[in-house]
Amino acid sequence: MQSKGIVRFFLIALTIVCLYQYLLIIPTSNVEAKANQYADEAYAQNPDSSRNSYYSQYLDSRSGDVVFEIPFIKKFTYADLKKSQLAMGLDLKGGMSVLLQVDLRDFLIAYSGNSTDEAFKKSLDRASELQTSQQADYITLFAQAWQELGGGRTLASIFARNETSGIKFDTPDADVINTLRTSANGTVSQTYDLLKKRIDKLGVVQPNVSLDAARDLIQVELPGIDNPERARIMLQNQAKLEFWETYRISDEGIIKGLTDADLMLAASGDTISTVAQKDTIYEFPAGPDGQPDSTQEKVMKVVDKAPAQREAGPLLQLLGINQQGGSAVIAWVDKNKIRVLEDYFKRDDVKAKFPSDVKFLFSRKAVENETEAALSTLNGKYELYAIKKRPGSDIAPLDGSVVKDAGANPDPNSGDIQVSLQMDNDGARIWAEMTTKAANAGNREIAIVLDDEVVSAPRVINPITGGNSSITGGFSLDEAKDLAQILQVGKLPARTHIVQESQVGPSLGADNINKSLITMLLSVVFLCLFMVAYYNRGGWVAVIALLANIFFILGTLASLGTVLTLPGIAGIVLTLATAVDANVIIYERIREELRDGLPMVKAVATGFTRALSAIIDANVTTMLVAVVLIYFGLGPIKGFGTVLAIGIISSMFTAVLVGRYMTDWWLDKGRSLTYSFPWSEKWLVGFEFDWMGRRKFAYIFSAAIILVGVASYFTRGFELGVDFKGGYSFNVEFDQPTTLTQLSNSLSEAFGSNTIIKTVSGDNTYNITTPYLINETGPDVTDRVIAKLHEGIQAAGVNANLDEFKKTDGKGTHIISSSQVGPTVADDIRKSSLWSGIWALGLIFLYLLVRFNRWQFSLGAVLALLHDVLITLTFFTLLHGLVGFSLEIDQALIACILTVIGFSVNDTVIVYDRIREFMGQYAGRSKYEVFNMAINTTLSRTLITSGTIFLVVILLFVFGGGAIKGFAFGILVGIFFGTYSSIFVASALVVDFLQEDVIQGKSVTAKATEDKEVKPAKAKKAKA
Repeated sequence: MQSKGIVRFFLIALTIVCLYQYLLIIPTSNVEAKANQYADEAYAQNPDSSRNSYYSQYLDSRSGDVVFEIPFIKKFTYADLKKSQLAMGLDLKGGMSVLLQVDLRDFLIAYSGNSTDEAFKKSLDRASELQTSQQADYITLFAQAWQELGGGRTLASIFARNETSGIKFDTPDADVINTLRTSANGTVSQTYDLLKKRIDKLGVVQPNVSLDAARDLIQVELPGIDNPERARIMLQNQAKLEFWETYRISDEGIIKGLTDADLMLAASGDTISTVAQKDTIYEFPAGPDGQPDSTQEKVMKVVDKAPAQREAGPLLQLLGINQQGGSAVIAWVDKNKIRVLEDYFKRDDVKAKFPSDVKFLFSRKAVENETEAALSTLNGKYELYAIKKRPGSDIAPLDGSVVKDAGANPDPNSGDIQVSLQMDNDGARIWAEMTTKAANAGNREIAIVLDDEVVSAPRVINPITGGNSSITGGFSLDEAKDLAQILQVGKLPARTHIVQESQVGPSLGADNINKSLITMLLSVVFLCLFMVAYYNRGGWVAVIALLANIFFILGTLASLGTVLTLPGIAGIVLTLATAVDANVIIYERIREELRDGLPMVKAVATGFTRALSAIIDANVTTMLVAVVLIYFGLGPIKGFGTVLAIGIISSMFTAVLVGRYMTDWWLDKGRSLTYSFPWSEKWLVGFEFDWMGRRKFAYIFSAAIILVGVASYFTRGFELGVDFKGGYSFNVEFDQPTTLTQLSNSLSEAFGSNTIIKTVSGDNTYNITTPYLINETGPDVTDRVIAKLHEGIQAAGVNANLDEFKKTDGKGTHIISSSQVGPTVADDIRKSSLWSGIWALGLIFLYLLVRFNRWQFSLGAVLALLHDVLITLTFFTLLHGLVGFSLEIDQALIACILTVIGFSVNDTVIVYDRIREFMGQYAGRSKYEVFNMAINTTLSRTLITSGTIFLVVILLFVFGGGAIKGFAFGILVGIFFGTYSSIFVASALVVDFLQEDVIQGKSVTAKATEDKEVKPAKAKKAKA
């Protein structure tokens, strides 16, 4: 073996790097052991909080502490150590995964200088609509919409009015789009950076945040998070803090505007309902200055209705008007009326009825904790405010950019939790001006607004000149801390909203880890036993190479900061099987050379050399599939592709180079090496079968199965997962016996007819899927869906505490995992799945065309792969709902299909490689005879490689847990029929595509690596 020194160098270097990665596990484990001890003790003393929260608190407190040091080289904090190690994905550790869409609509509005052009507004709406069905980014979709709705005008006519945009009126549309995209990229990147800083404030250990700039998506994984609602707020709140002057109900233009707008809306055809002429109101009594004194309790008063309210139209009948003139609260509103009112207030004809500087906003929270009978009717209602804009500007006079420090603490007077703010010099000056003006104008209110919602509107008694302020708004301590931290980080330059979310409980994650480790251990044991039992001493070399492969794969994944998921572990298991396959290809070739009379040293050298082309071809085609998975996949599927790619490289290194190095080292010492036992030495040697003569029967058999699949598709269809159709999916574990029938009626009544309920496992666990509220956005939508789910389960006669039900580690009946996929992402996943299949087949076709120099080989292989995919899908449409595990069409199945393509082409390439060799050596013989000889010669290799993978996947299917059974089942079907198709479809199609019946010379490029002719087993002459 040449270049032994290079192999030795890389072997030593990789070993050192991996040992370094494994060394860092020891100090990390020590810190986490102390965290577990602290969590146990704290939870025993105070079980009100979850044990996981105590665990996270301890680790967060130690994240910046130096816990390990390599003298004179580097000091490591706990956070440094975790970044240098293999992270566990959510399906293994539990936690929350979120896919965020960066909303560039407001960015375009701001870039246009807040243009009010109607065509511009309609184009924005159209782009938002297109985003739900197309994969292009928002800027591209906006440009398409403008071409359709812009009336022939240029984009510059909109954006050149903003002098800071750098766009001139004669700038071509293409240049405008490029400018917008460049600026939008900066906005998305800045949003991504700020979100990472916010996530660091959450105290989550090993969060994973990644940016897909091509589609303006941010993937966030939060392992071990125990408060999903808090995380949603941190991820979605833009934290646009603003301070505004306010109108009062008594100010000129407010009552008249409400009255005139109401009459106008009523005149347009809305029903008018008559209301009582008298009303009971509650107001603060007048103080010494004649103004309402808010320090005293409100008193009841019976008054005449204002004339404008005596007949309430479509606007006023939604409002509970505040009759008190000295308050910034205009009215109180029920939550379900807010959206209708917002639509009214956005209308230009309604805006025209009010002063031009009025903007209506609603309170962030509903009124609560009013215990006095006279005021208790306000509980649960939201407050309506009218803020006062500056002339000609929609920009607040003061915003959060001036905040240089923020903290959460109790108000020394009331004891309420508040967020204290410290402003910079410019902020202090403007704040002093605003508070002085408000105090001198009758102690008016200043509205403190966060993300266009009023947090509070305190009355200003005296000017505030020191740059200090505070925000109160019924905060809990955690809410106040989060808001303070968000304000310290700064507001996001663009809004974000969740388009996909999933949660996994810690108990389910721990169960997945245990099952995965069992599967991996059994796979390694099986592969090692087989190699030693079949290949004798040569098998021990393969075992050492296999263990080295595991060592290098895990070390490399850790050094790259890869997040290991359940599909990733499946990828490692499959990679180990393919690593053994490389050894099988080499060893079978060595055994052939030994049977042909070569001495051991020469047979080893020849076997390694002649096996190399088949190994390279098989692994390159599988690598192409891994690249497609990485490019098109999201989250765990991308991770699966990464693991597969690293595994392929490591397997090639250990099986071919390290295996050769160890073999040569052993033989150089004069020691003997054997590659078989007496019972395995001649297995399938000399086997003869007329494969090509039976190919037409195989065509009929394959066509029949595919036709059955087509018929089943049109009659039964597929069971689409939430990934493909959008919606919410919950796995609920019940603490009492519950039946599908019992749940079906109540949940269908709660959610609607599109709700699907099915058994997940025999442990009284059910999956509930519903499209309920999937098109709505906002931090509280998921909670509303969960509340409706809880309502339906309660109606089924199952008692479940709502607080515990919502927790993935809750007690009693509770959600153990959940996922949410919006329509935009569902559409992306469907299209990405189709394109990933097309790209995989296309890349394989091109590679095989280059390698085998004939289109017949490429086309035969691709058609065989398509055959394997269709048959795999046939089993999914035939058996869904009839077996005890899920056969959903989801992202995991797409990964399964692409994996089937990779492994199937692996088998095909092994046969093709020998056909290519024989076509170059047996010119003048019948093509049927040559193909039969090639297949018979490689049959033992084909069966062993497919058989080892098949048995490993059976272990994955049996021990891998319910979450991965569908994936493993698909691979089992794919491998079985992939092995069949490599002979009866791929090779048979090449025979039929080749026009000549007799092989014409060296028609396929083949380099003779040895002068000795290969002597294949004889084969029966096939019938054409």
